[in-house]
Amino acid sequence: MHEDSGELCRKLEDEHSKCEQLIAQNNTLRQQLEESNRTNEAITNDLQKLTNDFSNLRDELLIKEDEYKEEEQVCNRKKISLKTY
Repeated sequence: MHEDSGELCRKLEDEHSKCEQLIAQNNTLRQQLEESNRTNEAITNDLQKLTNDFSNLRDELLIKEDEYKEEEQVCNRKKISLKTY
């Protein structure tokens, strides 16, 4: 069966319309992906900063704990020496 030129023209217009819709949808998805990538990069940067801050605080805490233990030992020695008098 041969389709007449009117039918072929209609099918071509339908396919062209579908193509335009897909192009628009593709552009929307591309923009959303770019936004997601920017958001992901910002979150990654924030996470790295928080990780660094946490690491620094942990190091500070360890130093403070050591200082506390040293002071505690000094205090204990002083108590012992006072008891011996």
